[in-house]
Amino acid sequence: MSDFSKLSEIAGVVDSLHKTPKYSDVGKPMVRCTDVKYGRLKLDDTFRVSDEVFEEFSRRYKPSYNDIVITRVGSYGITALVEDTNFCLGQNTSVIIPKINPRYLYATLNSPQIKNQIESSVVGSTQKTLSLKAINNLEIPRFDPEIEERIGKIIGELDDKIELNRQINQTLEQIAQAIFKSWFVDFEPVKAKIAAKKRWQAENETVDTSSPTCYAEESDNAQNANSLADVMNRAAMRAISGKSDEELDQLNPEQLKQLTATAALFPDELMESELGVIPKGWEQKRIDDIMELAYGKALKSTDRLHGAVPVYGSGGVTGSHNKSLVDGPGIIVGRKGTVGSLYWEDRAFFPIDTVFYVRTNTPLTFCFYLLQTLGLDRMNTDAAVPGLNRDNVYRLPVVFNAEVAAAFDRIIEHLRNLMRTNAQQSQFLASLRDVLLPKLLSGDLYVEAA
Repeated sequence: MSDFSKLSEIAGVVDSLHKTPKYSDVGKPMVRCTDVKYGRLKLDDTFRVSDEVFEEFSRRYKPSYNDIVITRVGSYGITALVEDTNFCLGQNTSVIIPKINPRYLYATLNSPQIKNQIESSVVGSTQKTLSLKAINNLEIPRFDPEIEERIGKIIGELDDKIELNRQINQTLEQIAQAIFKSWFVDFEPVKAKIAAKKRWQAENETVDTSSPTCYAEESDNAQNANSLADVMNRAAMRAISGKSDEELDQLNPEQLKQLTATAALFPDELMESELGVIPKGWEQKRIDDIMELAYGKALKSTDRLHGAVPVYGSGGVTGSHNKSLVDGPGIIVGRKGTVGSLYWEDRAFFPIDTVFYVRTNTPLTFCFYLLQTLGLDRMNTDAAVPGLNRDNVYRLPVVFNAEVAAAFDRIIEHLRNLMRTNAQQSQFLASLRDVLLPKLLSGDLYVEAA
């Protein structure tokens, strides 16, 4: 059984300024409650403030690695570990500066034991608030320092692996987005063929057929025609794969065969259209030619039954239910609230009436990355309650080629399988962490010092 220390005895607690600053389009990051999520503190999407405001809000606190930011108002008690120290604290946040092993303290603050203390200490009827006094008075389980270090290492390594999986999936997602843009927006494989053809024509000018050697030259021209196709296909292969000729030569026969077949799907000409210059032979379609945005179904939180089926609103997963409305994989599109938000779900799911879900005979991966390019988040049609009108979406024009979309799907499905495996592993690791942590802190599960 462990002893206990008040948080104030093993850490410093610093509050933010209780004022709302003026934000800027550019400047330095300010961390607000909405920026704090479990794990390492991310500064990518924070609001920015001027140097003057940053200096004012940094007077009380200058961040250090492995400090712990905690939210106090609204979504209270959420914590994040400091990694990047280039930020200032915004309103309704505080910071805990550990005097003991920071990974152990961080793990403890996210345990059921401490969460229960937080729930019993918040005040306020309209907006719950976690006071600085309540934070300082939290009772933290204590062990020998070496044991605390060991517990922090066990939980920290699980968290680190989950974070690594998240980063890998983020990279895979960026790769998928880049491939879609290359193929269906910038038409890079087509342009690569066109450039290769121009170079080849400049190097292989037509020979005068009145020459006595014209018959031999006609034979050479036939061979050159074949080599032109090879040169163009090779250029498209480089554009598709991002590999050099030397790297292409290192591919195994099956990889080379697939890449060659994919390159052959792209034409070597562009043509004028109502949508501008597009690949020759590709179709001009509307969104409603490709997919349907079907309405979700109302499902109040009080009507949901215990189960593992994720329930989706426009802000993402809002809970769970025991029955699904749609078989996975599927695409969810925010309709009310967070307009144009997009989610991919591999499992069967239940979309509620604030979202659309996609029905289609077109490869689902193509639809998902196409929707990302349409600016749906800027298509709000209701000033009072933000809303997305699907008829407006349906009218949007797109360029389409069924064979290339199918080839895209074959590549992206492999990436999404990797993402799915990583997500499943992270879910397992998070469950393991959540089972281990209470037992480690209660002493039911004993660990020896390293």
